[in-house]
Amino acid sequence: EKLLSNKIKTSQLYLDSLTHRSASNINNERLEFFGDAILGLIIAEYLYEKFPNDDEGSLSRKRSHLVRKETLYKVAVNYNLGSKIILGEGEKKSGGHRRESIISDALEALIAVVYIIEGFDAAKIFIYEIFI
Repeated sequence: EKLLSNKIKTSQLYLDSLTHRSASNINNERLEFFGDAILGLIIAEYLYEKFPNDDEGSLSRKRSHLVRKETLYKVAVNYNLGSKIILGEGEKKSGGHRRESIISDALEALIAVVYIIEGFDAAKIFIYEIFI
């Protein structure tokens, strides 16, 4: 949350990004879809610029490693994102706050919120910061 502006933290979109489908019909699934695309673009741009001699296959493998669920989970856990996710009762009981897919999806949804509220450059900075 220290990386997010008050405008983001007080928005309904922020709350939506942390809401799992088990808790509400208004949840993070659409934001997760959009955040996945934004993350893929920003990571692809970073790799394209950082590795000018790599071919498409090499760049694709690097991007795939960085945007996969396991990597996003590690990044999100570093920021304790799982504890902030709003879950339905059944998902809470089954340990959803620790589930890789739920946590990584919430991170992608949060990336979408940064993009929607603050724009591409802010999303890029946010992604760079969390991946450091």
